[in-house]
Amino acid sequence: MPETTLLDFDEPATYSDAIASSSSSGLSSDEETSVIKKEHVKAYTQRKLSTTPSATTFEGIPTRKDHEEFLRNSIEIILKHAVFEGCDKRNKVLNFQHPKDLEKIFDLKLRSSPGTHEELLKLLKDTIHHSVKPGNPWFANQLFCGLDPYGLVGQWLTDALNPSVYTYEVAPAITLIEEEVLKEMRKFVGWSKGDGVFCPGGSMSNGYALNIARHFHCPDIKKKGVSAYPRLVSFVSDDAHYSTKKFSAFQGMGADNVYAVKTDERGKMIVSDLVENIERALKEGAKPFLVVATAGTTVLGAFDPINEIADVCQKYNLWLHVDGAWGGGVLMSRKHRAKMAGVERFSGQRMSLSHLCLSL
Repeated sequence: MPETTLLDFDEPATYSDAIASSSSSGLSSDEETSVIKKEHVKAYTQRKLSTTPSATTFEGIPTRKDHEEFLRNSIEIILKHAVFEGCDKRNKVLNFQHPKDLEKIFDLKLRSSPGTHEELLKLLKDTIHHSVKPGNPWFANQLFCGLDPYGLVGQWLTDALNPSVYTYEVAPAITLIEEEVLKEMRKFVGWSKGDGVFCPGGSMSNGYALNIARHFHCPDIKKKGVSAYPRLVSFVSDDAHYSTKKFSAFQGMGADNVYAVKTDERGKMIVSDLVENIERALKEGAKPFLVVATAGTTVLGAFDPINEIADVCQKYNLWLHVDGAWGGGVLMSRKHRAKMAGVERFSGQRMSLSHLCLSL
């Protein structure tokens, strides 16, 4: 095998230009194929985009010489303006500007030449100044508020390490942390064994649940597709989150095949109407496979009767998923955990850590 060669390209604009340069270099075809992509990447990351001392330069990794002062200044700006001033109720939640006016303040056009660290620090300050401060006590959004200092440090840590938690090999410490958190969450629902995953949002969590339930009832669906099975029908309360319908559409089952079950005056699923809907689906020749019970509906905060729903699921052999994104945190409350009675009988549950403090 020929020796690997790293060609001295004259600043090719793209990787395809680099390949073209190698083709005209007089190398044999075998030698050309030995030019490894990662060596090109290494060459590019080591080459600065500008020789101007004040200009921002692109490098593969941060260096003390070029980046320490910039990083420290950035952190100081974030701490001062976003964290401490942003959480001070004497300050505004938002310095509102009309979009047209805000466009005049920010120079957001992409440029071919790099900016300076000074320009980036100014952009950082301006971005914070014109952003909503969710840590301000006057901020009262229904889904997120507050700023946890320990969570902030954890976010900085994971951004710095950029761990991919799919194998222990590439993220040993973070993998163990994830497993420990999942183990504790299983204890909350009364399970000694089980598995779990951290999802990128509440809607996606329900999408995963839908897919798992479908695979449980139709294990060959990944190969054969939905057309190989009868029409698959799931059931939610008419106050449930829209994501079940959304992902039923995404996964080819159709939003119309998510049957809405009536709720009572307090927003809880009426179990007798659930049974009627299941029987209707069976008479239509469809295949019922999933019931989603909601622990804390979006508008009323209602808790569906999980125990009664579990009895129905057991009778009809249906997968039971508990959507606890809004109210699942009551499992940690001695006073209110009874609202989740029967949760240990579920097939799968989602619980949003981002909503947890609002749930308690």
